[in-house]
Amino acid sequence: MQKLKNIDITIKSLSYLKEYNWKYNIIGDGEEYEYLKSLTKELKLEDRINFLGFQLRDYCIEEMKKSDLFVMPSAPETFGLAYLEAMASNCIVIGSIGWGIDGLIKNNENGYLVVPKDTDELRNTLLNIFTNDQSNIYKNSLKTIKKFTLENAQKNYAQLIKSNMTNKEKYKKFCTSEKDIPIFSKDWWLDSVCGKDNWDVVLVEKGGNIFATMPYVLTKKLSIVSIHQPILTQTMGIYFNYPQNQKYYKKLSFEKEMIEKILKQLPVFDRFSQSFDYTHTNLLPFYWGGFEVKVNYTYVIENITIEELEKSLETDIRRRRRKANDIGVEVYESEDIKKFYELNEMTFIRQKREIPYSFEFIENLYHKCKENDAVKMFFAKDKDGVVIAGNFLIYDESTVYYLMGGINPDKKDLGGMDVVQHQSIIFALESGRKFDFEGSMIESIEKYFRSFGAIQKPYFNVSKTNSKLLKIRQLFKTIIK
Repeated sequence: MQKLKNIDITIKSLSYLKEYNWKYNIIGDGEEYEYLKSLTKELKLEDRINFLGFQLRDYCIEEMKKSDLFVMPSAPETFGLAYLEAMASNCIVIGSIGWGIDGLIKNNENGYLVVPKDTDELRNTLLNIFTNDQSNIYKNSLKTIKKFTLENAQKNYAQLIKSNMTNKEKYKKFCTSEKDIPIFSKDWWLDSVCGKDNWDVVLVEKGGNIFATMPYVLTKKLSIVSIHQPILTQTMGIYFNYPQNQKYYKKLSFEKEMIEKILKQLPVFDRFSQSFDYTHTNLLPFYWGGFEVKVNYTYVIENITIEELEKSLETDIRRRRRKANDIGVEVYESEDIKKFYELNEMTFIRQKREIPYSFEFIENLYHKCKENDAVKMFFAKDKDGVVIAGNFLIYDESTVYYLMGGINPDKKDLGGMDVVQHQSIIFALESGRKFDFEGSMIESIEKYFRSFGAIQKPYFNVSKTNSKLLKIRQLFKTIIK
């Protein structure tokens, strides 16, 4: 909310039209927020004006589609995409004479133009809209936007408005056709772990085809805007839809071009952090763009038979499996999400940590994965039928991921988790998939994953801090260390 948007002029103009049935939704925050809230209260318009705060772009477009009128008499103002999106969403647009949309909009023909900061003129324009038939304005506005998209707009703007689809809508469709998109970047996964309105996506399109995508989560806390990954999501990063028959040199050039275009489209942020799947190794364009690249490790079992798996197991794993079998420990598959959560919570309690998600969250995630044929849980029980260990696996077309696990601390020496993990790996191999332990930088856990014969795979975290305050805080922490 900047002063140049003249939102206060809109509020004052509407205050003279209380006898008409209207609601005014204001999206955004910033320097004018407190003043505009105070003005709304002063004019006794609290029941008419809604302050919706900062929202992702797709949410804004959905609000436009539900609205009749888009008012932004800004000055100064460039030729903004928001006006075009509003027209494409079938809103009547009010802009400023001499700024922004002036030239595309012809006053009283396909929209309205007012003198910036002129409360009386804006009030009279609103009164005209409220009291007179606007069907010709709507019709002419749609004709204008169709002509504009066909003749004048940049290709990415034109494609968006022509189809009237948001990036997210395009991405959801793209996910149904591209089976190789990792589960952590699929639209339904992001809907589940962070909410349908809490993520967005950047696309690179050419000729109506999508060649690169990068979903992201954007949050704002104490004025700090962060782009990051949601909970239980190991990797995200960029998905490349490579042209066919590219040589290695061309492939790297293509990746560089796509990454640079993705970065140009990202919203302004104070802090950025995303981890990329281990198949992505060309992170130099990020480094050249001022990002920090840090290596992490996961462990993967792939391209082996079950017989080869047995040979690759370390001695301790074999011994614990034999012991578990000898004392009657059994592995079974179940959909008992409540029992899994109970075991998972026991593990956090044993580590003196608070579990970071609720049962309802995990239950919802399980059912969403079940709808998409992407989840399986294995449990181990002792000879008395007491459940002693369990895990939560998710999978996509190529990989089974060990997402979460849990052990009964009173039964932790019975080898329950060893036999559960072994059965999970067999499931992956028999289904033609890799098994990804999802890694750990903790030495003891790393050793345990490696003992199953898994191969070390480096994957990269890309980060950047733009906020001076955060940079100072990071420097202070470094000095203390």
